[in-house]
Amino acid sequence: MPTPKIKTWLVDETGDHALIEGADERDQLLARGWAEASEPTGTQFLWASHEGVEKPARFNALAFPDWAARGWTPSGPPADSDLAVTAVDAANGEPRG
Repeated sequence: MPTPKIKTWLVDETGDHALIEGADERDQLLARGWAEASEPTGTQFLWASHEGVEKPARFNALAFPDWAARGWTPSGPPADSDLAVTAVDAANGEPRG
């Protein structure tokens, strides 16, 4: 049975958090300026993914439990997270941007 990958919270220079699975991805983000962090709280932001949605979206930590109930899970940032931020349209839960 394979060993489960360790999950690590990281934060970028803007304060956005991401839950990273595995040492390889963690090390890549650390080399790009991310730092190890604790789970986001309050008004901090985190990246989350949803099955069927192409890119992760950015959520406020206080509001995230409502989105988690809709199937969103904390994840890594989108591949182009250094270039753009993906917002979520709170009216319908669909990513935009």
